[in-house]
Parts: sequence; C-alpha cells; structure tokens
Amino acid sequence: MIKRLFIKIYYFFTKNKSSRRYLISLTLIVAALAIAGYLLRKNFENNLFEIMIATIFGFALSHVVIFAMGVFGRIFEDGIKVNDNTRDMLKIYSLPEYKKTVSFGKTNAVVCYNPLIVNNNFEFEVEDHEEKMFELDELFQENFISLFETHASSTKANELTIRLDDIEKTEKGYKLYLSRSNFFNHLITNRAVDYQLSKDLSIRTYFEYGPKISSLRESKFSNHLGINALVYLDDGHILLPQRKGSSTISKNLLTASIATRLTFPDGKPCRITKEYLFNDNIYDNLGARLSIDVNDIGKENVKITFLGLGQNIYEGGKPQAYFSVRLIGVTRDNYFELCHKKQSNQIIDIDKKILIVDAATIRTNPSNDCLIFNYYRKKTKKYKSGRFGFEKSLLCNFWHVRQNEIINSDRINDKPIDLNTSH
Repeated sequence: MIKRLFIKIYYFFTKNKSSRRYLISLTLIVAALAIAGYLLRKNFENNLFEIMIATIFGFALSHVVIFAMGVFGRIFEDGIKVNDNTRDMLKIYSLPEYKKTVSFGKTNAVVCYNPLIVNNNFEFEVEDHEEKMFELDELFQENFISLFETHASSTKANELTIRLDDIEKTEKGYKLYLSRSNFFNHLITNRAVDYQLSKDLSIRTYFEYGPKISSLRESKFSNHLGINALVYLDDGHILLPQRKGSSTISKNLLTASIATRLTFPDGKPCRITKEYLFNDNIYDNLGARLSIDVNDIGKENVKITFLGLGQNIYEGGKPQAYFSVRLIGVTRDNYFELCHKKQSNQIIDIDKKILIVDAATIRTNPSNDCLIFNYYRKKTKKYKSGRFGFEKSLLCNFWHVRQNEIINSDRINDKPIDLNTSH
C-alpha cells in the first residue's frame, strides 16, 4: 500500500510539469526573500528581523500546505470515486466472458469488460428520443451533494449528454436507442460508483453488486455514450493523449486517441443520426481532441472503422463505442504541421499533451498498471522510452482492434466467425 502511494506521488510529479514549476518557483521566491532579509538584517532591529523571517516562512508553509492538499486530492480522488483494480472487478463480476486479455508483443494485459457488439459487418439503425430525459433514482437524489463533492479536484461544467438506453438485435444488425441526460448526472452515477456513502454501501454495492453487470435497459446510471478511437498514422505510429490532472477521471493517464462522450454537431443539441454517430462525430473530434482539421487532409484520407460497442464495467457499465482511424498520408513529422490550432476550448477532461507512439514497441509491465513504449519527440527528432499509466478503456479499444483483425482474417479464409471469442 505504501509502495503504491509513493509510486503515485512519483508519477504525479514526473509527469506533471506545472506542479514541478510551482514548487521550484515557490522555493526560489522564499530563498530570495530570506537572502534579502539576511543581507539587510543590520537595517532592522533584532525583533523586527525575526518577525520578517517568521512571516516569510509562514507564507511559504501556508502555500506548501495548500499545494499539498491539492496534490493529494488529485492523486487519490479517482481511486475514491472509481475502483479500476482489475482483480477487484473480476472478483465482483466473476463471469468468465468479462475477462479479456490484450496482447502487446510478448506481454499481456487483462481488462474487465462486457462487449455487446464485436464486429462491423452489420447494418445499424439509430432511434433518438431527444425529448426523453433521464431521471435519477431516489438514492442518487438523496446523496447528490456528497456524491458530487467527490469531484472536488476536477474541472466541472454541466452539459446536455446523449444517453444510450438500449441496444436491440435486428434481423440484419442492431438498433441503438438514445435519449438525454446531463454531465452532472454522469458524475454522481458512473463516475462516483465506488464512493463509500457509508460502511459497506456504495453505488456499486447497491445497484451493480455482480456477478453480472446490468443491461443498458435495466441500468440506473446516466450512461452517456462514450466515443473511443485509436488514431493510426500512415507510418506505424499511434496518437496517445495524456489527460490533465484536473480531469474528472483518468487524471494524468493515457487515453485512446479520441476519448470523449458523444457530443452534438457544432455543440448544438439536435437529433442524432446514424451517419453522425458512426462517421461525422469522428471528423469533429479529430479537430476537437487532436487539433487536426479534416479539410487539410481530405475526408477520403480518413479511414474510419467501427469496431464494436460494450460496457465499461469499471464505471458501472457505461457504454462506449470503439473505432480505429487511419490517417492516410499523415506521418510522425507532418502531423505537427497539421496541428495548427489548439485543442477546443472544452473545460472538461482536456488532454495536456499528445504522444506520437511507435505502435510496434508498446508493451505492458508485469503489474498491468502502465504501458511502456517509444515515442517520438518533435524537439529532438529522436525517440524516448516512456512508462505511463493508462485508463482501462484504452485496453478495451486495443482488444476490439485485435478482434476485428481476427474476424476479418476468418472472413477472408471462409472460417466461421465466433462473436463470443474471449481472446
């Protein structure tokens, strides 16, 4: 436990430049004031000099305490709200089909996940009930403030969200039913699922105690539809962003290239169409999340593959749609030329940087808590080896990529396709 604490603190400071700069600046200011006071001590009476020194160090101590409270709040907040420990999840949700293994070269990572659609060879329909608003269960209403306050160290703003109510199997594919909720509902349901309301009582232990995760139709959670996409460049690299420490989840962790909720076209609430869900929202998010204007490379050079859809068990069964995207003609070098504008001015779950990763070098460590890889640095034009913590839905995205490869291989070789595979 103590070792994990020190590891978290170490990663916080090694991956968080703003925190290091703050501590260095504070140290320099205090040192400068102390030196100035010492040099000018002869101009003060003894007691005035002592008072001045005490004031300087009191100022420094108060700022250090405030800073430390913020640091520890950010380090521990996510763990208090959502338990992303795979062993714990597999004990609660013990059905074998939830245990998914993702291979990275000779290393493997395990994730607890419930796939609902594993293929892209279907016809899809979308039925959007934009007038229907999600209503919170009484338990959430009665504990709204305490659940909301678990996000004290996160940047928050309330917005209309798009909820996935249900998925229905049709003759040729699937039909998705959508409605509306809001981001605050999401924060107190899916993103506070493991907060202890009292001893032995949390949202998970009351609603989602296992061994099976509730279906979307039965779920009492806000369940806005997440969009996760791995964006591959044309030279074997993949874009992996790292979240800011103020995100509502996955603080300072790697995410998929696009990891966001399904948003509205141009930010204006409207009816969601099949075309927007499966294509146009990816075009929009290439600009919003990765600062790539699709018009610069042409839509014909953006190859979007829908991989599947499933429930993120760590967040209480939150639905997420998974994609892979290939940018034809974009390489590690000209990607920087395309990034001529900053990430959109969203104030929720912003990425602090985007790593250009050599996909062939990705591997995981034995404890399954970080990815190790080589990433390209623009300044030095050289590769650097890195070790980064990651959010678990990133593994789900890689798992879907692998399933798509297997299915397409079987299809080409006329082999029967097993959609219940647990590779």
